[in-house]
Amino acid sequence: MKMKLHRVLSMLASALLALAALSPASAKTLVLEGSDATTFHGAQAGGDTYTEQLWAFMRQGSALPMIVFGTSPIPHADPGTVFTNDLTGLSAASYSALYIQSPGGCCDQNLAGASAFAAQIGAFYAAGGSVAIQDYQGGNWSFIDPVLATPPAGAVMGYNTGGGGPTCTDNEVFNTEGLSKGFTQPPALGCWEHQAYSMAYFGALGFLSLVDSDPAYFGLDASGKALGSAFLALGGSLGTPGCTDPTGATCNGGGTTVPEPGSLALLGSVLLGMLVARRRRG
Repeated sequence: MKMKLHRVLSMLASALLALAALSPASAKTLVLEGSDATTFHGAQAGGDTYTEQLWAFMRQGSALPMIVFGTSPIPHADPGTVFTNDLTGLSAASYSALYIQSPGGCCDQNLAGASAFAAQIGAFYAAGGSVAIQDYQGGNWSFIDPVLATPPAGAVMGYNTGGGGPTCTDNEVFNTEGLSKGFTQPPALGCWEHQAYSMAYFGALGFLSLVDSDPAYFGLDASGKALGSAFLALGGSLGTPGCTDPTGATCNGGGTTVPEPGSLALLGSVLLGMLVARRRRG
C-alpha cells in the first residue's frame, strides 16, 4: 500500500508541475471597448485622461510600449507608442499590448483589417501580449481567443451592430471594478459610448465589466445594476481565465475554465510536500 501511494503521489506531482510549466502566462488582458474616446475625443479634457489610464491598464505594469494597429493619431499616447497598419513583425518580446483601432479612429471595429494579420495577433496574445478592440461590434474574432467566437444576436447593441439601442451616449458609469483598476469617471465628451455588451452572455465567458453601459441598452436588474457593459476585460490582473468552450455547455452552465499556472504549481507543490513527508516518516 505504501509503495502504491508513493507512486500515485509522485505521478500526480510530476504531471501537475509539467502542466503548470506548459500553461500560458496569465499577464495578458483582453479588452472589448465600446468607445472611441481615445481617438475621436482623445484631445478633450477627460478623453486624454482616459487614454492614459487605458494604456496603463493594458500594459499591466510592463515597460514595453504599446503598438496601435491603425494610423489615426491618439493624443497623449506614450512617446514610445507605435502606429502601424502592418503587423507582420508583431512580437510580445517588443510590445506589451496591441490596440486594434477603429478605421479612421471612430465608431466601427476593424475586424476586416485585423483578420489579415490573424496569425500574428493570435500568436501575440498567446505569448502574453494584451489586446484591446476599439468599438467592438461582435463578429468572429476567435483568431485571438476562442471566447471571441461570434456572439448571438442581441448580445451586442449600439452603433452599426444591428442589435438596436442608442448609437451615441454619455450615460456610461465607471463602476467599482473600473475605479479599482485606476480609471476615473470622464466628463461628458459628446458621446463616450457607442456599443454595449450583454453581461448575461459575456459574463458567462468570464469577462468583467469595468464600465456599466447606459441602461437604455439592456436595462437594470432588480437592484438597479446595469445589465450591460461598455467596457469588458478578461484575464490579466483581473484573475479571470475565461471559458474553454464559448459555444458549448462549459461556458453556459458548467463553468469550466482554464487552470491558472499558479494554482497548478501550488497543487503540485503540496503533493510533493506530502511525498517528502511520507518518505521521512518511512
